Amino acid sequence: MRVSKSYFSLLELVLALLILSGTITVLLKDRATSVRRTTETAEDRRAMQLLQSKMSEIILNTEEETDGEFEGFTGFHWSAQWEEQDVEGLETLGSIMQIKLSVFTPSDNEHQLVRLIP
Repeated sequence: MRVSKSYFSLLELVLALLILSGTITVLLKDRATSVRRTTETAEDRRAMQLLQSKMSEIILNTEEETDGEFEGFTGFHWSAQWEEQDVEGLETLGSIMQIKLSVFTPSDNEHQLVRLIP
């Protein structure tokens, strides 16, 4: 009686390793993309919070600078512009101040907020 032994050929092993390495590469790339997006989302959320806070300081006249960095938040910085606007039909209010505030994240994403203040 003859016993048949089956072995994988070298070609089959090489193909299996290529498929495995390709799959691992795709999974690692997806993981890196996911981590990057999570970091950007956290930065964007922090930028929106800083944007609201800085706008409140400007409206309450506690901020007189036109740009700067946020204390305690490395890499986040801001820039503000004030401009008087004359709005047709609202002359009784006098001039209206337009405040345009931009906040930049460490990855240089820009978030803007514009307010009109009588």
